Amino acid sequence: MGQRAVAHVILNRAKKRKLSPCQVLHQPGQFHIRLKKSYSGKDWQKAWQVANYPGKDPTGGATYFKHVKCRSNWNLKLTTSIGSHNFYR
Repeated sequence: MGQRAVAHVILNRAKKRKLSPCQVLHQPGQFHIRLKKSYSGKDWQKAWQVANYPGKDPTGGATYFKHVKCRSNWNLKLTTSIGSHNFYR
């Protein structure tokens, strides 16, 4: 559910900012991406499946998320909590 939620944050930002999901992912300071020379394994397969078939948005249109223990001065509306993350728009 967490991977699906993050996928939707990316898709929601892309739609709002009129960017591609790849452009959103590669914006400086937005997401920590670790690029590997080769992709394999069950984790990669699951991530690929979620990215390509994210299903219904469980975030309520969120464009941001953070760990519940992280403090911030965001003036955003909390849409939902999934696992240890809060989602906002």
